[in-house]
Amino acid sequence: METRESKQSTEMRHMNRLRASRRHLRERYLTSLRSSQTWLNPFIEESLDTRDIMDEVAAKSVRRAEELGVQQYQAFDVERLVNCSKLLSDPIKNNKLQLFGQPPARDKCKSKLQSIKSDCSLFFRLCIACQSRDGDLHDFFRHENQGPHS
Repeated sequence: METRESKQSTEMRHMNRLRASRRHLRERYLTSLRSSQTWLNPFIEESLDTRDIMDEVAAKSVRRAEELGVQQYQAFDVERLVNCSKLLSDPIKNNKLQLFGQPPARDKCKSKLQSIKSDCSLFFRLCIACQSRDGDLHDFFRHENQGPHS
């Protein structure tokens, strides 16, 4: 049989282990909670999901979408129902808001200028290659102004 003192010391050890395990469980819970708040937030760059972060243009369009929708509804209401200046079946103007998966609209002038610079660089390198290989420059420049072949 256990003595009273040994029984109390056994209970004390049990209580200490219980407190320690509760403290350890609480610390693990808080640590996992803090880390999950970090990697579940899509607006933090260190996020573990797709690491796709919305650019500023898309963020502005999302913030502005409701305001734009209300304005369009009011214009629709006034033009078609109050003033009857447009037919009810006339199409509503498309907003073309930039959203998450869409690449930003490219400027045609910039892309054309980049293409011209690239072509010029290529032509210059081909001319130098022709000279270094003792090629016929008259034959080379004869093809200068031809457009791309279909």
